[in-house]
Amino acid sequence: MSIGYQAGSVVLGGFTPTLATSVVLWSGGASWSLMVLVAAGALIAAATMAVAPETFRRSLDAEAGAAARDGAVSPAAVTTPH
Repeated sequence: MSIGYQAGSVVLGGFTPTLATSVVLWSGGASWSLMVLVAAGALIAAATMAVAPETFRRSLDAEAGAAARDGAVSPAAVTTPH
Protein backbone atom coordinates (compact mmCIF):
# COMPACT_ATOMS: atom_id res chain seq x y z
CA MET A 1 0.00 0.00 0.00
CA SER A 2 2.81 2.41 0.76
CA ILE A 3 4.34 1.90 -2.68
CA GLY A 4 1.08 2.87 -4.36
CA TYR A 5 0.75 5.92 -2.13
CA GLN A 6 4.30 7.06 -2.85
CA ALA A 7 4.00 6.44 -6.59
CA GLY A 8 0.72 8.36 -6.73
CA SER A 9 2.25 11.24 -4.84
CA VAL A 10 5.22 11.41 -7.23
CA VAL A 11 3.09 11.21 -10.37
CA LEU A 12 0.23 13.49 -9.29
CA GLY A 13 2.38 15.84 -7.22
CA GLY A 14 4.89 16.20 -10.03
CA PHE A 15 2.30 17.04 -12.67
CA THR A 16 0.11 19.32 -10.55
CA PRO A 17 2.03 22.55 -11.36
CA THR A 18 1.90 21.72 -15.08
CA LEU A 19 -1.80 20.90 -14.87
CA ALA A 20 -2.52 24.10 -12.91
CA THR A 21 -0.63 26.20 -15.45
CA SER A 22 -2.50 24.53 -18.31
CA VAL A 23 -5.86 25.12 -16.65
CA VAL A 24 -5.10 28.80 -16.04
CA LEU A 25 -3.95 29.28 -19.64
CA TRP A 26 -7.03 27.44 -20.92
CA SER A 27 -9.34 29.68 -18.92
CA GLY A 28 -7.65 32.87 -20.07
CA GLY A 29 -6.01 33.59 -16.71
CA ALA A 30 -9.15 33.24 -14.60
CA SER A 31 -8.57 32.18 -11.01
CA TRP A 32 -11.82 30.19 -10.83
CA SER A 33 -10.15 27.43 -12.86
CA LEU A 34 -7.66 26.78 -10.05
CA MET A 35 -10.50 26.71 -7.54
CA VAL A 36 -12.24 24.07 -9.64
CA LEU A 37 -9.02 22.05 -9.80
CA VAL A 38 -8.58 22.17 -6.00
CA ALA A 39 -12.28 21.38 -5.43
CA ALA A 40 -12.04 18.36 -7.76
CA GLY A 41 -9.06 17.07 -5.78
CA ALA A 42 -10.94 17.57 -2.52
CA LEU A 43 -13.97 15.68 -3.86
CA ILE A 44 -11.78 12.78 -4.98
CA ALA A 45 -10.14 12.68 -1.53
CA ALA A 46 -13.53 12.81 0.24
CA ALA A 47 -14.94 10.02 -1.93
CA THR A 48 -11.87 7.89 -1.26
CA MET A 49 -12.17 8.41 2.48
CA ALA A 50 -15.88 7.58 2.37
CA VAL A 51 -15.32 4.16 0.78
CA ALA A 52 -12.10 3.21 2.60
CA PRO A 53 -12.59 0.79 5.51
CA GLU A 54 -11.76 1.85 9.06
CA THR A 55 -8.57 0.18 10.30
CA PHE A 56 -8.21 1.66 13.79
CA ARG A 57 -7.15 -1.03 16.26
CA ARG A 58 -7.30 -3.72 13.60
CA SER A 59 -4.40 -6.15 13.53
CA LEU A 60 -2.29 -5.85 10.41
CA ASP A 61 -1.93 -9.64 10.49
CA ALA A 62 -5.68 -10.24 10.60
CA GLU A 63 -7.28 -12.20 7.82
CA ALA A 64 -9.81 -10.47 5.59
CA GLY A 65 -13.17 -10.34 7.32
CA ALA A 66 -11.74 -11.09 10.78
CA ALA A 67 -12.82 -7.72 12.20
CA ALA A 68 -16.41 -6.81 12.86
CA ARG A 69 -18.18 -4.37 10.55
CA ASP A 70 -18.11 -1.60 13.17
CA GLY A 71 -14.31 -1.75 13.34
CA ALA A 72 -14.16 -3.64 16.63
CA VAL A 73 -11.38 -6.16 16.86
CA SER A 74 -12.46 -9.75 17.15
CA PRO A 75 -10.48 -12.05 19.49
CA ALA A 76 -9.37 -14.09 16.46
CA ALA A 77 -7.75 -11.02 14.89
CA VAL A 78 -5.67 -10.07 17.94
CA THR A 79 -2.07 -11.23 17.95
CA THR A 80 -0.22 -11.54 21.22
CA PRO A 81 3.56 -11.18 21.53
CA HIS A 82 5.43 -14.28 22.61
